[in-house]
Amino acid sequence: IPRPSTAGGQRAMVLGSQVFELTLPVGLDLTKLWLGLSIENTEGGTYYVHTERNLFARALHASGLTDDPCTGVESIEQAIRTRCHQVLQQKLDHWYWPLVDRWNRLTDGPLPAFTALDENNLEAIHLLGAHGTDMDSPHSGNTPLMMAAANGNVGVVQALLSAGADVNYAVSLDNPQRGRSALNSALLSGSQATIKTLLDAGIHTGKADRHGWLPVHYAAYYDSPTSLTLLKEHRANLEANTTTDRGETPLMLAAQYGKLAALRSLLAQGVNT
Repeated sequence: IPRPSTAGGQRAMVLGSQVFELTLPVGLDLTKLWLGLSIENTEGGTYYVHTERNLFARALHASGLTDDPCTGVESIEQAIRTRCHQVLQQKLDHWYWPLVDRWNRLTDGPLPAFTALDENNLEAIHLLGAHGTDMDSPHSGNTPLMMAAANGNVGVVQALLSAGADVNYAVSLDNPQRGRSALNSALLSGSQATIKTLLDAGIHTGKADRHGWLPVHYAAYYDSPTSLTLLKEHRANLEANTTTDRGETPLMLAAQYGKLAALRSLLAQGVNT
């Protein structure tokens, strides 16, 4: 790994087994380079991480070529993004986080749980949960658990649940997303591991969202026989009606929208209404 340079030109950076060929502009400080990541889940979906987590600085530090990259990290946000967990622990120890969370919500300040989610930082999630951080505060109608479920990121889903996230939290009041749950989000992602994790954690399968649809209706609409089977195994009613005036069943929705895989699955499981 080359020493940091401000001279510009072609450079080769080695991170683990990966070699990155970079063209550096004059004056660039590698220790402040930002990195964007696109990560695929096991079911083929993709979620995105935009991060100032400094992998290059860490590679340089590991080779003894730079000072500790955590030097100068002063905020909770920075500590999470740079994965400076010792600094994060120290910062968390100085505050009573239930009050800080409330203040952040009132002032529209940054919510650490969302930062940890964006960074796919499982250790930070565990530290935040251990210090009483609210894992269920919604942003734009979504909680961290809902967002992780929508990304099909089962590792973060498991970490959030371990850190105290409410598996049955549903958006309420006047939010346009009212009634939405993490299970609805997981069904959208198609990640069967995520769906099973939420079902095993005891998430409700019989509550409708603002559209009047239950999880079984979304499973049929997304044409997912596996999701329908998982829901049935967890005692969901495959013949449930929507709470709208039309009262459609999953079978009706599958037929209406041409979801043939779901239609065949429902019929094979003895559903006839």
